[in-house]
Amino acid sequence: RLEGMMPGLRQTGKALAAAADGSGASGEGGSGGDQNHLRCCEAPLTAYDPALCRMLRESHYISLVCIRLLRYSSDKKLVPYLAETWFLHPDGRTWEFKLKDDVLFSDGSRITSRDVRFSLERLMNPALSSPYANLFSVVEGADDFIAGRSSSVSGIVLPGPDRVQLRLKSSYNFFLSLLALSYSSVIKEDKSTFSRPLARGDIVSAGPFIPVENGDPDVDLLAANRAFVNGRPFLDSMEIRRNV
Repeated sequence: RLEGMMPGLRQTGKALAAAADGSGASGEGGSGGDQNHLRCCEAPLTAYDPALCRMLRESHYISLVCIRLLRYSSDKKLVPYLAETWFLHPDGRTWEFKLKDDVLFSDGSRITSRDVRFSLERLMNPALSSPYANLFSVVEGADDFIAGRSSSVSGIVLPGPDRVQLRLKSSYNFFLSLLALSYSSVIKEDKSTFSRPLARGDIVSAGPFIPVENGDPDVDLLAANRAFVNGRPFLDSMEIRRNV
């Protein structure tokens, strides 16, 4: 089966190499044969929800379509993503993040601090039963929220539409690492999804690719996000077949 796929894989590899060195399609993307389109096969996903993904391939998919406050660079350093800057207050337990200006969701709306709060509180929502909720119990007020004793997390404070403060119960050296992983993805505030799992078509975020509805449950079709905060992807689109 792999032998039959090799010619197509070689052709895809050549197209990607051309895109990388600038000899392929233009940066704006062409049409027809000028486009860089990747087709691949992968096992089905059991979850499309950042708060519920468990398998590595699910995390990879979320990383393609969602944005986070921070990310890891290729040399394993924490670098800006949605957050432009961040610092630790003198109390040693309050982190403050300044969001980049005019970062847009895939529907064209601007990302604000409200979306960050919504995403983190949704992750900790007891109705969702995320396996990652307890990782954030270090945030002040998280225990009461996770246990259903509070309607919000007191340690998530919004000084402005582009600023987020995360106040911890005590100093925690690895807290920033939590914000760089797929389950901490920032999605658009939508009360209808606060207590239920996201379906494939529900994700509204700002990753390098945008999910495109194609009517085929066995195919994930992704289009390049031309407004991606880190620059337009080299690929114009991706087609991931799941019926393998």
